[in-house]
Formats: sequence, structure tokens, C-alpha cells
Amino acid sequence: MKIYRLEFLLKILEIKDKDQLIRILEKKEEAYHIFEIPKKNGMRQIHGLDGAGGRRLKRLQQRFYRKVLLNQPAALPAKGFLKGESYQTFLEPHVGSRYYLRLDIHDFFASFSEGMIRENLSRFIEDEEAEELAFELCTVEGRLPQGAVTSPALSNIVFARLDQRIVKYCQVLESQQRKKKSMERENWQNASIRYTRYADDMLFGSDFFDFRENLSFLHMISRILGEYGFSLNRKKTIMTEWEISLNGYVVGSDIRLSRKKTSELRRILYCCKDKGAQRYRLNKALMENPGNLLKEINRFSSGGAESKKAFSDIHQLVWYLGGCRAWLISVLQVEENTGKEVHNMKKLVRRTECLLEALKEVEYKSY
Repeated sequence: MKIYRLEFLLKILEIKDKDQLIRILEKKEEAYHIFEIPKKNGMRQIHGLDGAGGRRLKRLQQRFYRKVLLNQPAALPAKGFLKGESYQTFLEPHVGSRYYLRLDIHDFFASFSEGMIRENLSRFIEDEEAEELAFELCTVEGRLPQGAVTSPALSNIVFARLDQRIVKYCQVLESQQRKKKSMERENWQNASIRYTRYADDMLFGSDFFDFRENLSFLHMISRILGEYGFSLNRKKTIMTEWEISLNGYVVGSDIRLSRKKTSELRRILYCCKDKGAQRYRLNKALMENPGNLLKEINRFSSGGAESKKAFSDIHQLVWYLGGCRAWLISVLQVEENTGKEVHNMKKLVRRTECLLEALKEVEYKSY
């Protein structure tokens, strides 16, 4: 889909006139609530949309996302935030690989420059004024805000050129390998380097290419990213043989679930439970006192201090639980478990949704 005229953009956004849209965008910074959530090596900054202004802006972003951004092509390696794709399809191409390389892009959403965003918007928005308004709708201070509805889809669109360059580099290495006289003809089909990406997670798998013995590969990927203003988080680089563990999954001869992923969620659910009830029920006293709730969750740890997640406000906890819920649902869609395991996963989803509903009510009252 292309937008040739400003009037068409306004129709897509279901808004009366340009001036109304401008007034909303002029106050967009006030609509965002910036908060941080804990991650493995620090904190992640999230832009949430709050209040009447936030809800209005979010509706506009949802319309633009649904009617425009979803219809733009993404590169084949991209597996995140796309219809028909999931974390499972991100992992599937690598099943059965011997060698694995996982790379993490540092500060992913904030690394998209204003120039890159504008350049890619101009590919499907012909009208300059419409392009400027679309840019303002999707950005904060010229960057993609993590938490905005439009940011994931735009990141795939803008990153497509890099995905294609990386695929081309892998193909060059494959071609070189096939030309080697030492390679048996019947094994030519295995001379491949598979690449997929889920947001800032890049995964490579190969049957012949040992990434540990070929560090020039890592340096070249870093160089390609650097040319576009991206950098790698070297602390998150993983190189393994035969199988790799990522975000609660283990990929090897198949894809299986890592039980460590659910331990933190179970800890939080237990903290919020009414201990006197036989069935799972929330502790009403804790739900009515967010400060005590957070203290209880942060105090009770299933492991050592390093494994404990600390939440400083309800926003962080809601965001974390929402991510856990989405992950559990994706697992249920693809995981071939025994009946008991499926039952336990569904129970976790129900309990997480119960807690999320209560916390969102607490979150709403805090404003």
C-alpha cells in the first residue's frame, strides 16, 4: 500500500482534518509515560501511553500499523512482529544444526536514526506532508520508542536492507565452501549458514561452519551493523555446538522448553497468592497496597540475589507479566507436551491473567 495524498493518510487514521492530527501530535510527549523494566544485564526503558491523550495516540498508531505498516514487505530472516511468524519460526530453521551463533543488537530501537526512518517511510508515502505527520506519529525525539504500537513493524521495514546484506554474506561463504575440493559432493546441500532475526536477537546455524573457529564472521556482522549505526552487545554473544538455549527454549535436534523460564513467574504468582485458600486466589490485602506487594515480590527469591528480578513500580511488573503471558501462549501453540504439561501451562496462563487484571486496576487507580 502507498499513500499518495495527505487526505488518504487522514482517512486511514480515521481523523477529520490535518489540524486535529497536528494538535494530537504536538502533545505526544505528554501522552508517554517512560518507565524501566529489569532485564538480565540492566534496565530497559519503555514508553507507555497513558491517559486520554495516550489512548487517542495509541488508536492512531494502531490504525497506521494495521492498515499500512503490516502491508509493507520485510526481509525473509525477520520473524518477529509479523503475521504468521513467531519465536518458534525464528528457531525452527536452525533445528539439527551442529554450530550455533547468537548475537544481540545493543539498544535496538533507539539505534534507528532519524534519516533511516524517514528514508523508509518515503518508500510508501509519496506526499511530503503526510510523510512528516507519519514520522511524528511513530517517533519520539526522532527515534522509535520501545512500547509504541508502530515501532516493531517499522524496525522490520527499516532493518530489511541489513537483513539482506547479512543473507548475501552468508551465501558468499556457502559458495566458497562448495568450491572446496575437500567437500564431498553428497554433502553440498548441507553447506549452508542459516540466519533468522527476532527484533534484536540474531541467530545463525550451520552444519559445516564453526563460528568459534571463524571469528572473522562475527567481525563482519559487527562491521555491517556498524555501517548503519548499530552495535553488538558482546556480553550476550553465544557460540555453541549441537544445541543452544535461548529465552526459555533449547534448540538442538528439536525444540524443547527450558523449565527455568517459568521459575521466576511461579515465584511472583506465589507471592501474590492468598496462602489460606485451597484454590489459587489473590491476596486482597497485598492487591490494595502496591508498595507492600512490590516489597513482598522483591523480597521473596527462589534463587540467589543475581537471579532475582526487582521491580520498582507496578508498570514494570505489568510489562513483565504481559511478556510472560505472551510467551506462555506461544509455547502452548507449538509445544507438543504431555497432557499434564499442557494443563500446567494453561493454569499458569490463567493465573497470570488473573494477576494482570488485578494489577492493571491498581495501575489505573494510581493515576
